[in-house]
Amino acid sequence: MRYLRLVLISIIAFSFSCKETSTTDSDPDGLYEVIQGETMGTYYRVNYGSVDQVSKSQIISKIDSILFIVNDEMSTYIDTSFISRFNRNEKATSKVSEHFKEVFDCAKRTHQYSDGSFDPTVMPLANYWGFGYSGKVAREKWDPTQIKQLAEIVGFDKITLDEDGLHKTKKDMQLDFSALAKGYGADLIAREMHSLGIDNILVDIGGDGYARGKNKKGNDWTVGINIPDSEAAYTEIYVALKLDQKGLATSGNYRNYYEVDGEQYGHTLNAKTGFPFKSNVLSASVIANTAMEADALATACMASDLEAGLAMIKKLPGAEAYLIYHDAEGNMKEKYTAGFKDHILE
Repeated sequence: MRYLRLVLISIIAFSFSCKETSTTDSDPDGLYEVIQGETMGTYYRVNYGSVDQVSKSQIISKIDSILFIVNDEMSTYIDTSFISRFNRNEKATSKVSEHFKEVFDCAKRTHQYSDGSFDPTVMPLANYWGFGYSGKVAREKWDPTQIKQLAEIVGFDKITLDEDGLHKTKKDMQLDFSALAKGYGADLIAREMHSLGIDNILVDIGGDGYARGKNKKGNDWTVGINIPDSEAAYTEIYVALKLDQKGLATSGNYRNYYEVDGEQYGHTLNAKTGFPFKSNVLSASVIANTAMEADALATACMASDLEAGLAMIKKLPGAEAYLIYHDAEGNMKEKYTAGFKDHILE
């Protein structure tokens, strides 16, 4: 049995702030470089094969600029970000950047693929349950009436984007793209570095990553997989995957949850009922053509039943999924799409 949670370096974090700091490390052979720092409330790490015409300082500058743009567009923790201003109903949000459009379109597609299970408008509910930007506080008691009222202002189908800007049907609605932003940041960095002539790249932002080319040994990039258990160390590698020109992301509730009166509830919310989504799925890892797609689809799988999540992924060209779940006896089991096996290093 394989136990799965993607950890390119560390745990996935679904919050982010505007802090970009970079440090560097070098391959002893001088052929591959590492740049790492902090962003979006987590870490980032970029491994790449160096080229003579591009200096490390140039790459650091590009990375910092990209991460600033993503935060400035999509961080709910920055008051002046585009998404924060939209959530506050400020008129300045009529001009929508190409970056925001790209993320919005991916979110819209995933919302449709998942029959509404993936919904970026659950922020009011996330705040209520103690998983949002208002602060992480366990909800000891809950009011069904208030939850029903909050659920009425949730629904991504009530948000539209056209040439006149971004619109919502109810003023109290809020958007949260934290289930796409880290993946999008990884894609942008990989895309920019490739445009500079760098063919061998592995980008990891808080566990969401994109790989292109080969590592310093001349093989496909490999990433570690560990056990979906809150007591397992992040370094407990159980299986490895190989990646090339693919994004990879994992979503799970086993570290981000609260326990109240012996009952656990996680950060994955049911947009239709307003309550935490109950599922036997422990973690969902998705490989897709971009890290942003993988990021969104992994979250969608966690917001869906086991079979529904797998069925969704099977319909999507270029996407593969690996889901870990508890069976009726509490045993840890796994199910995955046929193509996922091709990425597993035996």
